Amino acid sequence: MYSHSGTIAIKNPGISTKHAGRELTSVRRQIRLLTAMTIVVFTVVIILSAILSPKITFAKSGSAGPVYESVRIETGDTMWDIASRYAEPGTDIRSLIRQIEELNHISADFIYDGQYLIVPVSSGS
Repeated sequence: MYSHSGTIAIKNPGISTKHAGRELTSVRRQIRLLTAMTIVVFTVVIILSAILSPKITFAKSGSAGPVYESVRIETGDTMWDIASRYAEPGTDIRSLIRQIEELNHISADFIYDGQYLIVPVSSGS
């Protein structure tokens, strides 16, 4: 049935229009809450999977591209230590540190125990 204002008027003797509006509002709130919770859970899962699974990039055998290794930072490690460990003879350590920083989107000042870094290594290592 249509009312004079052009909206649909529902006639249900068991529920008043006032109560129907409240129930609809309650359902909408529940849907919004469920949607928000789903987004939060999905975001947390994505963030945790990015944090807990280290990124490892290796070149295929026989390829001419660079070779990388995933390195876990241990207590007391510095970027200088790590770069020195993986540098080819004659490599400027400062240059390798900048390269590691760029690969991992970090600053050498902010590395921590348990963190994984992608480090370029020579093909012979």
